[in-house]
Amino acid sequence: MKRLLQLNWVNATIFSLFVSSFALAQNNTNTTCATALPVCPDNNFGLNIPSEIGSQNTANEAPGTNYGCNSSQPNPLWYYMRVSTTGTAIFDLTQYTGMDQTGQGLDVDFTVWGPFESEHACNELTADNVVDSSYDPTAFEVIDFYSGDGCGPEPTENPQVVNAGEVYIIMITNFSRQAGYINLIPRPEMTATFDCSILGPTYSFCDYDGNGEETVNLDNYIDEISGGDANIGVTFHSTSEGAYNYTDTVEPIQTFTLDEALTVFARLENFTTGEVEVVIISFNLIPEPEMQDTTISFCDNNGDGVEIFDLTVADVNANDEQELELSYYTSQEAADEGNPENAIEDPTYYSAADGTVIYVRGDAGDCYGTSTITLEVVESIVLNAVEDSVCDLDGDGVEVFNLNDYTSEILGTNQGNIRFYLNEADAIAWNDNYITDVEAYETDSVVLYVALSAEGGCESTTTLTLNVLDAPQVNDVAEAYAYCDLFNDGTETVDLTVAFADVIADTTGFTATYYLNEADAVAGNENNIANPASYDLTGTTTVYINVSAGDCSDVAMVTFELTDGIPVNDVTLNVCYADNGQGTFDLTTANVSDVGTVTYYTSEANAMNGTNPIENATSYTASVPSVVYAQVADEECVSIAEINLAYFAQPDLNIPAEVSICSGYSEIVDAGAGFETYNWSTGETTQSIEVDELGAYWVDVTDANGCTFRHNFSVVPGNAPTIANIEVGQNSFTVVAEGGVEPYEYSLGGFIFQDSNVFGNLHQGTYNIYVRGADGCVSELEVASILSWPTMFTPNGDGINDTWRVPGLEVYPGSYIRIFDRYGAIVHEATVDSNVLWDGRDLSGNKVSTQDYWYILEVSDGRKYSGHVTVKNRTEKGR
Repeated sequence: MKRLLQLNWVNATIFSLFVSSFALAQNNTNTTCATALPVCPDNNFGLNIPSEIGSQNTANEAPGTNYGCNSSQPNPLWYYMRVSTTGTAIFDLTQYTGMDQTGQGLDVDFTVWGPFESEHACNELTADNVVDSSYDPTAFEVIDFYSGDGCGPEPTENPQVVNAGEVYIIMITNFSRQAGYINLIPRPEMTATFDCSILGPTYSFCDYDGNGEETVNLDNYIDEISGGDANIGVTFHSTSEGAYNYTDTVEPIQTFTLDEALTVFARLENFTTGEVEVVIISFNLIPEPEMQDTTISFCDNNGDGVEIFDLTVADVNANDEQELELSYYTSQEAADEGNPENAIEDPTYYSAADGTVIYVRGDAGDCYGTSTITLEVVESIVLNAVEDSVCDLDGDGVEVFNLNDYTSEILGTNQGNIRFYLNEADAIAWNDNYITDVEAYETDSVVLYVALSAEGGCESTTTLTLNVLDAPQVNDVAEAYAYCDLFNDGTETVDLTVAFADVIADTTGFTATYYLNEADAVAGNENNIANPASYDLTGTTTVYINVSAGDCSDVAMVTFELTDGIPVNDVTLNVCYADNGQGTFDLTTANVSDVGTVTYYTSEANAMNGTNPIENATSYTASVPSVVYAQVADEECVSIAEINLAYFAQPDLNIPAEVSICSGYSEIVDAGAGFETYNWSTGETTQSIEVDELGAYWVDVTDANGCTFRHNFSVVPGNAPTIANIEVGQNSFTVVAEGGVEPYEYSLGGFIFQDSNVFGNLHQGTYNIYVRGADGCVSELEVASILSWPTMFTPNGDGINDTWRVPGLEVYPGSYIRIFDRYGAIVHEATVDSNVLWDGRDLSGNKVSTQDYWYILEVSDGRKYSGHVTVKNRTEKGR
């Protein structure tokens, strides 16, 4: 049996601890059932109850109280809890000399009563209501709400079901009589939940002004605590026992700090029933959250300018000691409002473009702060492919490389971590199959794959090619490379690189550089021959070849010699001109050389290589002009000569294709001087002939080269112009012509021609008008008149001025005249085909009286005249 010892727990204080623990009010003297404190095991906090040796050895409860297994109750602490949702309940109860279950274990015991409808059941702590109890002399107990397992160590754990609304009262005793800490911890497998509202209200304040303290007036909370019921009196006390006993009252004005929260006990007394209820009220001050702006960078690996960000990785908490509940928003206004419905739903997978700003809200109780996250989508990184070659000086086929030496060249201006792999798949996967001995990596020639992992998720791969080359072993070439001066111009383009394969047995992996100076070759500097494959060789030249592989090289000496070619001549062969642009040549007639064997080729390259010779050299048809190459060879050398294929130009006889002759005329056709012979289609053999008949003609001329050329031409009728119109002015003609060959010439009478088609200052009379074309053909005659008439005539039959005449009108037959007296009556009208307009008689054939008459003359060419004429009839009486 346990010995009965007295243990006094003084000023028990509750501290928040770790996950899967308990929450409890602070600074309580809950040493009786009546002063039991509410607890809420919500799987988030635990109890660290400081226990000290006291003088109370037994619980002072009502008669009939049954304490289960605990016949003695040293220094009891009383609690009660209310079930929120039905489920199984099981707790670990421990006591140690140190906090958080550290140090030496101390004996702890307990008894649980229930279930009750409320915590006011101190008179019902009977044996029937004991649901679990233990006095196991260890520092570890299990509370599983099962009384069937006795008072000693529990053979099995048998958590019982507790139901929503039930209240259980717990007494915990310290049998060890040593100061320590008691922990009551809910098991993870517990399924029941408990009502935390019984703990009473907690008021949190944010320390926005940063002074570390806050002052409240407790009287301001009376209506909220009492529910506004005027029949309930509210007083405030520093202990729960004081609240029950109406002692330890506190002033309404209270100050609490960041380091020390304020807990008071409100006594609620019903003035009508006398019932008393104690409510725990807590006030705590929370520091304003310290937030900081930050940036998240992520690599745009797919190049679309948008990436997926995990916003939760951003370090926005500026104080690692503060615990913040973070939420993420797309605007400052939404962050300040703090509505969860407006928060980003999944901040671990947020798609955004470069420059997007996210607003973070950090909540700590009723306090919050904000900061920003700037999202950067950075360009993907391109690594440089690097290749290096080293010489295998010891001939073992391998060399040692420090791979770190290539890091800066591979990265360029980029930054990040790189690894070296033997295959590309591992590099892309960034797995652990990378090369670890990077500072002394021994290998033969190999291609390594380099992988980069950089800030912001940037990934990239490239290659590092390492070549282990054999050391070159070169030899001088004693015999000179002799070249013939093909064109005898003192220079020949040769390929120096033909010597590469002769100075080293295997050229694989080696580079040859060519020099004219041995010192330059040994130094391997830039004074090398720029284009050794096309080098203009003159005379005898010594060439030094630097054969290199990586950092090793050797120099060989070779000689190139240019010998005189066979004397050759460039020749031109001509043929007479052919209309189809081709000619047939006997190439063997070209005297290109007096020695050697001559072979003919269509190209210089074929002639130099001796390929594809022309087979029909004595009758070779080719486009003219063109070039054929003659290869002249003897036993020692070859030379090349050019045979230019040309033609004698066809002479220009200056005879037009069509020679026109005007009707009744002839034309002289001249073939030009300078030809050996002339032969015309007319049978004539002179330089020129006269033609006066239409038809086809030709002439054959033979030049000094013996080439005969035929020129064809035709004699066609000339195209004389036509006078389309003659515009007659008061004393001028304007002639309009068409057809024929322009430009025209114009003439009055056909003897003297002028360029202008206008003739002015003409006198009255009739004129013969001609137009001559540029080919000499003259138009048909056209006649025109400048008209003028007298203003009086005397039709008296004396033979003098008896009729009214207009000289020249006869060339306009069909003209029409009308004559009126002074009263407007027509006295004469007629169509005129001569130059006589009127004989002075009226329509009845009678002579008209002496007076003035008016007329209208319409000339057949369109002219129209009007005026008056005076008739003087001296024999009027004898009409």
